[in-house]
Amino acid sequence: MGEPIQITIDGRAISTRESRTILDVALEHGIDIPNLCHDPRLKPAGACRLCIVEVEGQRAPVTACTFQVAPGQVVHTKTDLIQELRKTILELLFYEHRGVCTLCNKNGECKLQQYGYEYQLSEEVFQFSATAPNGDNYTAGNEALEYHVGKCIRCGRCVRICQEVQMDNALTFRERAASVEVSTAFGMPLNQSDCKLCGQCISTCPTGALYERGAHGKGQCTRLTKTRTTCVYCGVGCQIDLNVNGKNEIVRVTSPVGVVPNHGNLCVKGRFGMEFVHSDKRLTTPLIKRHGTFETATWDEAIGLVAARLQEIRSAFGPDSIGGLSSAKCTNEENYLFQKLIRAALGTNNVDHCARLCHASTVAGLAQAFGSGAMTNSIDEIRRAKCLFVIGSNTTEAHPVIALAIKEAVVRNGAKLIVADPRGIELVRFATLHLAQKPGTDVALLNAMMPVIVAEGLHDESFLRARTENFAALAEAIRDFTPEQAEAITTVPAEAIRRAARLYATAPAASIVYSMGITQHTTGTDNVLTLANLALLTGNLGKESAGVNPLRGQNNVQGACDMGALPNVYPGYQSVEDPVIRAKFQQAWGGALSERKGLTVVEMMRAVETDRQVVAPLVSAGGCVERDVGRPTSDVTRFATATGCRTSDVRRPTSRTSQPQPLPDPCPTIRALYIMGENPALSDPNLNRTRKPLAEVEFLVVQDIFLTETAEYADVVLPSTCFAEKDGTFTNTERRVQRVRRAVAAPGQARHDWEILCEVATKLGYPMAYPSPARILEEIASLTPIYGGISFERIETVGLQWPCPDRQHPGTKYLHADRFPRGKGKFHAVAFRDPAEMPGEEYPFVLSTGRQLYQFHTGTMTRKSRAIGQVSPTGYVEVHVEDARRLGIADGQTVEVATTRGTVTTPARVTTQIEKGWLFMPFHFHEGPANLLTQDALDPVAKIPEYKVCAARIRAVL
Repeated sequence: MGEPIQITIDGRAISTRESRTILDVALEHGIDIPNLCHDPRLKPAGACRLCIVEVEGQRAPVTACTFQVAPGQVVHTKTDLIQELRKTILELLFYEHRGVCTLCNKNGECKLQQYGYEYQLSEEVFQFSATAPNGDNYTAGNEALEYHVGKCIRCGRCVRICQEVQMDNALTFRERAASVEVSTAFGMPLNQSDCKLCGQCISTCPTGALYERGAHGKGQCTRLTKTRTTCVYCGVGCQIDLNVNGKNEIVRVTSPVGVVPNHGNLCVKGRFGMEFVHSDKRLTTPLIKRHGTFETATWDEAIGLVAARLQEIRSAFGPDSIGGLSSAKCTNEENYLFQKLIRAALGTNNVDHCARLCHASTVAGLAQAFGSGAMTNSIDEIRRAKCLFVIGSNTTEAHPVIALAIKEAVVRNGAKLIVADPRGIELVRFATLHLAQKPGTDVALLNAMMPVIVAEGLHDESFLRARTENFAALAEAIRDFTPEQAEAITTVPAEAIRRAARLYATAPAASIVYSMGITQHTTGTDNVLTLANLALLTGNLGKESAGVNPLRGQNNVQGACDMGALPNVYPGYQSVEDPVIRAKFQQAWGGALSERKGLTVVEMMRAVETDRQVVAPLVSAGGCVERDVGRPTSDVTRFATATGCRTSDVRRPTSRTSQPQPLPDPCPTIRALYIMGENPALSDPNLNRTRKPLAEVEFLVVQDIFLTETAEYADVVLPSTCFAEKDGTFTNTERRVQRVRRAVAAPGQARHDWEILCEVATKLGYPMAYPSPARILEEIASLTPIYGGISFERIETVGLQWPCPDRQHPGTKYLHADRFPRGKGKFHAVAFRDPAEMPGEEYPFVLSTGRQLYQFHTGTMTRKSRAIGQVSPTGYVEVHVEDARRLGIADGQTVEVATTRGTVTTPARVTTQIEKGWLFMPFHFHEGPANLLTQDALDPVAKIPEYKVCAARIRAVL
């Protein structure tokens, strides 16, 4: 930070610290010094020379962006000499500038234009240069951005941000002198280069030289209205400004530099993925399916039918015959009302959402170990960690802006990076050590690190004594497990495991970063518990830049969990089985609430009773698991014996018109589903099985912005607004509650989700009405201690991190500083278990699924973007080059990938990024749905499916 010092700028005494530049100090104190090559995200360059100032004692003017402050320094920023020099610099820049402000998209935000006016340049300098502009450049044919050479001032900011922040090195300079221009290496087209289409170069360009191609001609910056909101994609929670023209169109997306958590940085989805908002595929009117065909309906008809059918089913079969899926895409306020509708208006705890499919094991595992299932640290702390252990997270693709923080920690701050991932992901390029463990062997890898730490005395004994319990059980479990034994299981060399243990344990502050590569297993909770063990063992908890940090996958998956869109907890993770807590919510909401936990999303699908011969019972430890469908009645006894069920638990179906046959606990039957903003017909595992209950459930309501694959099965479809059309809050992966603001009007008759839910509840006989989302958040705060101090007013500028128990609390930067919510951190003895399905002779490959940079979830939003579609048109399967050669598979060739559950044809991507014997597929593409192949075996605690490991085969399609 440097020592405190006093300096003077333009006669004003200023207190600051050494090691800072004059420009930084001046801007911080509201003193404007003109600059064109400066960006707070970049290292000072002094390229434009416009920030020159006079410093007493210096022989000549100095550049304020590179010259550091010193004790007693006296700075003059606006002397006659300085003003004249700046004017000359501007004249030279304008002489080569071949843009016309009145026709330029950047008009109103161009810094060159601003300074030209401020310094009152002569009109003579605003003439076209005799040098003709170059023809096509590296952006030709690219749908994302365009480069106008004639508007470029060669400040180098675009090249530097690509090198210093993105660290992709996609851009460079070419030619010399007056012919210098920005290009890619060897002038190759942008889409063939290393460019990730993040648009950072656009964000830092001070003129209109770089601009979004899709925004061209849709409105100059001076005529655009900016609305600050929170990005709708991953869990980072980037703050964005939606730039809207007079035609109600989002023209471009920008982001303010210096605002947490992203500091002006965006990824390709955040910058170029908003075309879905104005897509002509948006739902604009309610739909009712009659005789197998959707017909438009009025809101009164649709809501009346929804309420009538739900009432009929509840009356005939009981409240537990209804289930609801809430949404990580919707606001906190909407998730709160959805679970309130399901619990208070319908009387069941059968409510869940997609967290079940991504981080349910995080919530379960960290709650057991620490008492709280959330990211322990803030995103900014990652930059200052001394060691980062990234495991099961392809961060550069799934959470690109957090990946920037990881890269900064390594490149700028010297952190050691351990990457544990079966694939050679991009972060490996920055890693001190890469552990390519076999998919599904994380517990073995982690359990082998801990004996090394204990044997070499690298554990934190004082932390163990003061703040943990049950260490003896862990020590006994791992005592005889060696790195050599782990090597036989994981394929990671024993010495690499030892080195990883030492790197992690000896760092002053080590942070674990993980995501769905850890959680989406039948051993997902075990994986999380083992990571918690590792952090507890080394004392890497309760302090800055040290902790266990799960990266949440969707924009509000953290918030949806916080709001109680889970079958076992009310908002704030308060148990539905605790009579005191239940009484509190009963008093607030009115009426009686169910005393028992509800079903998870996969359990709901299995609990749909249709024309099949066997009802799918609950999947739980010791519960009844349906192995297949279409089982004849004569097999009931054999099925019950094989699965440990009572024969009375296996019921024959009733038709939709027949009288109900009551099912005993714990095997309820779901007859109606209400799905808000979820797409299980593409996102759930074993799709052939998942889609059957969607088609056969007695009544299905889908509330969404598009007619998704799931909505196609619905009886009633309710059109809702998207994030850009509503107000509310999202909670990001670091527990920060942030504002969502309406920027554009909704299409057609689409309504806000919270308003629809209130109307449905009221029609059901449970009146629910609020004047605004702000009032809903007030109710949330009154019932949810971790949100107790959060309100719209307090987060108007910057979001707050929970726990925030009262209106005076500043929010919590990192968790567990003094104590764990459960008292002491608890060690758990965890033994390695094989995945539920292993490769064999018929299916010899291990298939894993996941995300890619350019797409998101089921593609309903990103696949509406032309820029994204150009670089990511379809799915693929990654196969190792040697496996491809052996099987006669060429890169780009159509192949067939099969498991016991289904078959998918898709192009092959032949690579060395994956190990031999392993396959990888992204799951975003409906025309090649990877989840037709995945298995729905569940973690016994978190009930999360095993997306990351299944046995598969692959062959070329001739």
